[in-house]
Amino acid sequence: MTIERTVEIRRPMRDIYEYICDPSRLNEWRDGLLGVERLSPHGMVDGAVYHETIATPLGPKQVTVRLSTTPPERLSFEVLDGPFRPDGSVTMRDLGGITELTYRMQGPTVMGIPTPLDRVVEDLLTKNVENSVANLKRLLEV
Repeated sequence: MTIERTVEIRRPMRDIYEYICDPSRLNEWRDGLLGVERLSPHGMVDGAVYHETIATPLGPKQVTVRLSTTPPERLSFEVLDGPFRPDGSVTMRDLGGITELTYRMQGPTVMGIPTPLDRVVEDLLTKNVENSVANLKRLLEV
């Protein structure tokens, strides 16, 4: 399953990159994120590891997430534990004063084969990606 949404934001790419890489700002824009605990040294972005508490249909769950970066164009993440381990990225492209931002999340089927639970997970992730992109546009648009 892959969910991807793209939006244009009237803001320099570097500003957006710095904002999305700031763990203290994640709760402002990431839909479904309830809390973040940094496990890596302060200031580390590429390779940084976090515990994130996320909202799920079964209640709050804690997962471990590792980041990788290609400044200032890309922030990627990988969920390292839990029953569902999606990965994803926020990729940006400079359009001359406007930044095209694409948020992509992908993951395997929950049980290894498509099930009704996969549809529930896909619907939840689609809502999270759509709301996160809308939040970024609302918060960062100049």
